[in-house]
Amino acid sequence: MKRSYVLIGLGLVAAIALISTAIAGPGDGSGDKASAAAKKKVRRGPPGPQGPAGPPGAKGDQGVPGTPGTPGTPGTPATRLQACVAATGSLCTATEGANVGLNGAVTHTGGSNSYVVHSNQSVAGCNAFAQQSLAGMSTTGTANPTNNDISVQTFDATGAAAERGFRLAVFC
Repeated sequence: MKRSYVLIGLGLVAAIALISTAIAGPGDGSGDKASAAAKKKVRRGPPGPQGPAGPPGAKGDQGVPGTPGTPGTPGTPATRLQACVAATGSLCTATEGANVGLNGAVTHTGGSNSYVVHSNQSVAGCNAFAQQSLAGMSTTGTANPTNNDISVQTFDATGAAAERGFRLAVFC
């Protein structure tokens, strides 16, 4: 009978060992079927399409200023011509106003409001400005009748043609 108790005892030990192995998993010491499954390589499908762009981020800090560039070469000075013309068509004296870049001639018919101031160089493409010393208006035109001429017409305050003195400035 002792023998049967020993065999029953050994059988119980073997059964417990089998049951505990089945419950606990293989003897790798992990003791966790979930971690063993996680260790298996997971197969994934191909990547999906690109998602939409996110919102813009915050504005960044101001960058460091760059180094100054090298100075450029000086440009050609602007052409500046000027004249002071009396109502009679004569050039003003040096005390009345400077005359720069003129060859000393103004064409004017007495009693008319038309003047042609002759310069010593081409004024084609230049801008001419005339201002009267009395209330009134002036019109100007460059390269008329030749490339070295500036035409000026003077008018009184009502817009009627009038013989008037003026100052002329030409910028090219």
